[in-house]
Amino acid sequence: MDHCAVNIALHGPGGSETWVFNEYDAGHVTRSADEFTLGGTTLSRHADGLSIDVSERTKPFFQRMSQSIVGRIDFEPEAVHDRIVPLDGSGRHRWFGLAPRGRVRVHLSNPSISFQGSAYHDANHGLEPLEKAFSYWTWSRTELPTGTAVLYDTCHTDGTSSCSGLFFGPHGDVS
Repeated sequence: MDHCAVNIALHGPGGSETWVFNEYDAGHVTRSADEFTLGGTTLSRHADGLSIDVSERTKPFFQRMSQSIVGRIDFEPEAVHDRIVPLDGSGRHRWFGLAPRGRVRVHLSNPSISFQGSAYHDANHGLEPLEKAFSYWTWSRTELPTGTAVLYDTCHTDGTSSCSGLFFGPHGDVS
């Protein structure tokens, strides 16, 4: 619980953007079976998916749109998956593609915008900060007519690397 982060990226018209990537230690985390609070963000699980109430400061180098993000995000997954992918040989870091495809509705008061569209929900879990195990990593996700493809590549601090490619079907199947 000492290495939790909130990561939100907004890209607007004309190149405007803002980015949240705030890390918190265990003293800023509370959780129950249906709710997880991290700093100024609370994720609540319900029958249709997730609701996320957010009030976070943005990173200074991405404050072209706003100095904070405040509002609500509702996410409804297309399918939920249980595949966990190890990202390193020791098993200290894992990626979990919980819902690689779904619908999102965003209503923010700061910046004042609302929209809906396609989205995903994933998570990384680790026993140490990512930068301790990886010198860099990249991943990509694309929606296809029959599912969602995810590629995850890592370069480890010991000089080794690994690559994963997964296809998530619309009914919970993973290959």
